[in-house]
Amino acid sequence: MRISFIKPRKEIDFAFWQMLFCRIWAYLVPVLGVSNVCTILNHALTRCRQNNKILERVRIIADGVNLDFLKEGGVKKEETLLAMRDFLSEILNALAILSGKKVSEEVRNLINKIIKQKVLKNNMICFPNPTKDETTCFSFDF
Repeated sequence: MRISFIKPRKEIDFAFWQMLFCRIWAYLVPVLGVSNVCTILNHALTRCRQNNKILERVRIIADGVNLDFLKEGGVKKEETLLAMRDFLSEILNALAILSGKKVSEEVRNLINKIIKQKVLKNNMICFPNPTKDETTCFSFDF
């Protein structure tokens, strides 16, 4: 899904991202267990931190993904949104490798559903297009 819009929000919607990670966590824990989910998310986060230093502020704790340190300020919106996208992609990749295609597809469908609800609600999950001078909405159709 690609749409352009004129007036993007200036701030990052941390409540949305926290809710998205909570929903992913709630889906995975009954299937894989807390320890395995923590390991998978930590693995994905470690891989993403190599290219997204902003993710040094994200923590995986016993009850989910903690974004509190990101809220402290001094973060660029585009950098943060791209880092979140990379983190979610890496989670899907790790799930596909470690637990099979089925679980990865289910989580991808969950993410797509949540993002589509958000996009339809207020058109705010958007990223700059590096090849064009426009902003486009993000989806996980890959």
